[in-house]
Amino acid sequence: LSLASFTKSRSCFDVILLDDGHKFEENIMEITLAITLVPIGGVIVMHDTWMASIKATKTWIAQNLGNSIQIVEQKFARNMMVLVKIAPDDRAWDHFVPFS
Repeated sequence: LSLASFTKSRSCFDVILLDDGHKFEENIMEITLAITLVPIGGVIVMHDTWMASIKATKTWIAQNLGNSIQIVEQKFARNMMVLVKIAPDDRAWDHFVPFS
């Protein structure tokens, strides 16, 4: 099942593992949907952090979602990025921070 189908049914998950598409735009779409599916304190895990697209996604998250998503530095799982939802996303509708 897709994340989009879960958002339509207003599902909620404590943990979501993202290991599907590996293109940057797919990562952004998956993160955007996953954020709506986890509660405050919920965890999103991304796999394949060695890939350039995942590294770019991490930079985008840090610079654009830092108010609501915390990147947890961890060493127990190689090639995994752990994100914790720490607050609702209260950015303005036109928010954007350039990233590189």
